[in-house]
Amino acid sequence: MKKRLKPFLLFYLIAVLIILNSCSSQGQKVNLTHGKKISKATATVTVPKSTQASSGYNGNYTSLVDVSFVNLQLGFGLYRQYQNDGITGSNGSCSLSVSRTTDGGQTFNDSQKLIGQYCSNGSIDVGTDGVGIVYGSGLEITDNDGNTWFDTSFKNVVSATVFKKSIWVLWGECNKFSDSPINGVLSCNISYSSDGGNHWMNPVVVPNEATSDSAVQIAVSSQNTVYLLEEPQTGFSAILYSTVNNGASWSDLSTPTCIGIGGGFDNAYLSISLDSTIWLACVGEPGAGNQLKSVTVSSDGGFSWSTCASNSSVFRYSGPWCAALGTAGYMGGIFGISNKMAVVFGGRNSLWITQDEGVTFRQVTSPPTMFNVMVDAGSGGVSFINAEDGWAIADPLGKGTLWQTTDGGFSWNQI
Repeated sequence: MKKRLKPFLLFYLIAVLIILNSCSSQGQKVNLTHGKKISKATATVTVPKSTQASSGYNGNYTSLVDVSFVNLQLGFGLYRQYQNDGITGSNGSCSLSVSRTTDGGQTFNDSQKLIGQYCSNGSIDVGTDGVGIVYGSGLEITDNDGNTWFDTSFKNVVSATVFKKSIWVLWGECNKFSDSPINGVLSCNISYSSDGGNHWMNPVVVPNEATSDSAVQIAVSSQNTVYLLEEPQTGFSAILYSTVNNGASWSDLSTPTCIGIGGGFDNAYLSISLDSTIWLACVGEPGAGNQLKSVTVSSDGGFSWSTCASNSSVFRYSGPWCAALGTAGYMGGIFGISNKMAVVFGGRNSLWITQDEGVTFRQVTSPPTMFNVMVDAGSGGVSFINAEDGWAIADPLGKGTLWQTTDGGFSWNQI
C-alpha cells in the first residue's frame, strides 16, 4: 500500500506548490467601500502604460477604453477589467474603473471601481471645475476631481456631458427599435443638474419623440446652449435641436443633407468645441467599412453650415470622403477643437485631422506602429485641451495604448 501511495503524494505536493506559486504572483487586491459613495482606494495601484489585453474571452485582461484630460498634467483613464470565470460557454464578467494621472498620462494611479457600469464600454468626461462623469449602462459622478465617485439611479444612459458644475444626461429608451414602453415612440428623457449631481430637475421628454428614429447625443456649448442630436425615421438629414432654458423650449435647427452610398443614412455624430463651434458628422450606407463620411461645421449656433464647393445642399466633404466608395473603416465620432480644427476617429481607422474648417483632412500615418494598430483595430479616446496638445487611444477595445501629440497631431508619441 505504501508503494502505491508514493506517486500520488508526489503529484499532490507538486500541485500544491504550483497553486502556492500562482497565488503569490497575484497582485495586491484593493479594498473599496461600496454604497452610494465610492470611497478612494486604500492603496495606490499603478495601471500599466501598455495593457496586455486578450483579443477575446480566453483570459483576464484590462483595457484602456477612454480618456479625458483637464490640462497638461491632470487627466483620467477609464479601464475595463474582464474576468474569465472558467465556465465553458460563459462570457465571464467585467467591470469599469477610473484611474487618475497627474503627469500627462505617463502613469495612472488611484484606481477606483465603478459599481454601476457593469459590462459596458463606457465613456468619461471631466470638466475644469472638478465635476466629471462616467456613463454607459449607468452614470457615476465625481465633484472633487476624481477623489471620490458616486453612483446614481440613471440607467441606459445614451449620452451625457459636463460644463463647469452642470451635467446633462440623455437616458431611457432612446431608440424606437428597443423595448420601448410605447410601441414605435421614443421614451427618452433629459435630466439636468446645476450643482454637480447633488440635485436634479424633473426629466424633460425629448422633442420629436413620435417621429424620430432615435436620440443619440447631447452636448453643451461654452455659451450654455444645449444641443440635442436625433436621427430621422426617413430622410437623409440629421435632426438638431437647441435650448437655452434647460429644455423648457426647443429650437429646430436645419442641417445639411448627409451623403450616403445608395441613398442610405446610417449614423450622425456631434461635437462642440471650446469656442462653441458646432461640428456635425454623419455616415451613409452601407455599413461594411466603406461608408461615405461627411462633415460640416457651424460657427453661429447651427443657423448656417459650411457647404461643399461643388454642391451647396450637402455636407462639406473633401480628402478621403470625395471618393466614390468613401474611405476604409468606420466613423466612431468627431472631436471639435476650434472653429477650424477637428479630429475624426473610428473602427478600423486611423485619425483624420482638419485645420481648415473641414475643407481638407489629413490622415495620421506616423509613427507606423500607431497607424498599423489603428487601421487594424481602430482609434478612439480622443481628448484635446487646445489646438496643440491632445491624446488618443489606439485599439480602445483591445490593448488600449495611449498616444500624445504636442503639435496638433503632426507627430505622436506612445506614453
